[in-house]
Amino acid sequence: MDTVGGLAAVGRHAETGAALVMWAVTVLRLPGVLRRPEHRPLWLAVAAAAVAYSFDLSLVAESCAAIAGAWTRLIGDLFGLLAATAILRFSATVAGARRLIPALWVLMSAAAVVLVALDVLVLPHGAGAEIYDDRGLSGGAVYLVVLAGAHLAAGSCCALLCWTHGRRDARGALRVSLLTFGAGAVLLCLGWIADLLYFLTRFRPLHELSPLLVGLGGAGYAVATQVPFADRLARATRKLRALWRLSPLWSRLVSAVPEVTMAPSTSRAGGWAYFAGEPGLGVHRMLVESQDALLALRGYVSARAVAAAAAVAAGTANPRVSQTACWLRVALRAERSGDPPGVVHMKPAVHALSGDLADEVAFFTALARTIDARAAVEFENRWEEPVLSDCAA
Repeated sequence: MDTVGGLAAVGRHAETGAALVMWAVTVLRLPGVLRRPEHRPLWLAVAAAAVAYSFDLSLVAESCAAIAGAWTRLIGDLFGLLAATAILRFSATVAGARRLIPALWVLMSAAAVVLVALDVLVLPHGAGAEIYDDRGLSGGAVYLVVLAGAHLAAGSCCALLCWTHGRRDARGALRVSLLTFGAGAVLLCLGWIADLLYFLTRFRPLHELSPLLVGLGGAGYAVATQVPFADRLARATRKLRALWRLSPLWSRLVSAVPEVTMAPSTSRAGGWAYFAGEPGLGVHRMLVESQDALLALRGYVSARAVAAAAAVAAGTANPRVSQTACWLRVALRAERSGDPPGVVHMKPAVHALSGDLADEVAFFTALARTIDARAAVEFENRWEEPVLSDCAA
């Protein structure tokens, strides 16, 4: 009995957690759904599932029973069918199997009609009435078979569609989302199978295992809906981190050449805060401004300095970065001392943007580390420009 009681407690917690997560998703996604109609099918599926799961919570069930009385069970089951229908409809749409949707509506509508008829005409509605108390081929048995059969049909189709499309065609966050959806559908199917087996065997642990499986399945659905959001959040976080890694060098460069930046502040924190509002665009803008500053600062050093920097950097792990760091320190010193720049002709001496964001971030991040390395500092200390007229010649 301890095992049975433990399963029951865990099952109740799982259902409560699934309901709370689904309601949170429903509320948080509402503004986006109002702006983007294409997200409404998924939102409707999660909202219907949140309502259906809420009917399994004792507090909600008691409150609804005080209002709806004997109809509470039927209302909760109909919302469950609506949720299963909406989830399968969404899965079919994503998997490119929209031809299944009309048959789905016919099947689920027929199941709903049968459930309503059985509840109105056959099932007991007295206090504590429970369809699991029925024995044999009775109204309760038919009700349970129809309800479980509809959920098993919808859940198995959803799992098949999600796993087939997710493993074969989808990539990235969509793949993870579909596979998680499919796993949730399998868990829900197992919960309904446990209910049917309990009805046949009266093995009590099966009855207590069902809420746990159903709760975990609902949590799977809720998590699946948030995978794309989590992916976007992770990408935004990576871009914010890239901004922060780029910002020290950017601040140093645009402080020397302020005309290349649009930011109101050239400090590291000020620049990061300015570009962080749109991190993707901000990373690109910071790279472009850093490149423009490099081009402007190149005019402060001669071809001899660039060649000497190349010789110093030849034996390093990243010669291009090391060379740039050496001559850039000389250029920054010349700019601070007030020397006028020359005309830039030496394109090979300036790193050119490749168009690959990851490569550009890696280059400028490495440059930010290397510019204060010992070799670059020693190069600056040793180098003396012979004549300014030779700059960039």
